[in-house]
Amino acid sequence: MRKRILAFMLVCGLAATLGWAQGRGGGGGGGAGAGQRGGGGRAGQMGAQGKGAMQTTQTRQQTRQQMRLQTQQRTQLQTCNHTAKQLRTQARSMARTWERSGVNADNARQQMTQLQDQAKTMEQEHARLVESLSDVQKTAAQDRLHDMDQLRDRLQTHLRDMDGELNQSSPSGTKLSQSATAVEQTMKQWEEQYRKMQKEMKG
Repeated sequence: MRKRILAFMLVCGLAATLGWAQGRGGGGGGGAGAGQRGGGGRAGQMGAQGKGAMQTTQTRQQTRQQMRLQTQQRTQLQTCNHTAKQLRTQARSMARTWERSGVNADNARQQMTQLQDQAKTMEQEHARLVESLSDVQKTAAQDRLHDMDQLRDRLQTHLRDMDGELNQSSPSGTKLSQSATAVEQTMKQWEEQYRKMQKEMKG
């Protein structure tokens, strides 16, 4: 009887030991599976982030290409800059003449007509340049174009001041010289905007 009891206890102990070992092994396998699943999730996230960064880089490159001035546009910008320089040079010459020699009304009016014609030509060439720009290019150049709109308004104000002074019975050489100098300074700023545009748009 005693031998049977001992045998029974031995069998129960062995069964318990086997059951504990299997449970531990199963838990370890489950942990490994969870670890593998976690590793796969992190790899997927890293892959998605890398793909997103690549797409962002490609988009930026495409935008830079789209905003770059084309050959015809660069030629037009050079034309615009040339007409602006002509206007600036003419205004400087007029300012010096009126400051040193006073005003000859007839000659001054002829010079004023020439200056107004040059200003009109410059604005027409500028309008052609703007019309040639794509939406992407206009967005890239919006700060320059905004500043040039303000400069154009300033230019027109100076030209009106000169025209008004020339309509006086005795035009003041000092006032005319000051207005012509203001035109010259305005055109310097205008040309600077063209240089910045050319640089920013890889012209």
